[in-house]
Amino acid sequence: IPVEAQTVPATAANAFSGVSTNIPVYVPCRMVDAYQADTGWSQFTNIQEDPNSPHYSLYYTLDNTNHTATVYGSNVNIFGNRVNDRVAIDNCGTFANLVIPSSVTSEGNTYTVTSIGESAFYENSDLVSVEIPESVTSIGKYAFNRCSSLASATIPNTVTTIGEGVFYYC
Repeated sequence: IPVEAQTVPATAANAFSGVSTNIPVYVPCRMVDAYQADTGWSQFTNIQEDPNSPHYSLYYTLDNTNHTATVYGSNVNIFGNRVNDRVAIDNCGTFANLVIPSSVTSEGNTYTVTSIGESAFYENSDLVSVEIPESVTSIGKYAFNRCSSLASATIPNTVTTIGEGVFYYC
């Protein structure tokens, strides 16, 4: 049963009468726990995230001393070299309308996202809009350089430093 509702729908007591409880129920990204906790859906034993839900990863360098993080759009630098110290965290949706989170959790530790790294989203043509959280205080040089589809960026007043060429060729 594919279910696209982002909010768990209320169900009548006999809504699934006669339906096998072990059939796969495919729900949107990050909604499995919510469906499993709902009494109308908890009878199903095979609730899964829809494999067709769009996903993307953001990458972070983590400062374990200050519990802060710097966000990047990839684990490859502008020269095509892999950067091994970046931690990938999976997200729902696509890069098109990116909302950078104010914090991330890795291995049980929470980190406040305080900066956008140098060349973080360089040449990302999928990026149409970006919303930067108030936790961010700096945007590294060339962060959105050559993002040819970028039409909108929400920059909070907490950002005190914007590097060179951040929106060059956007």
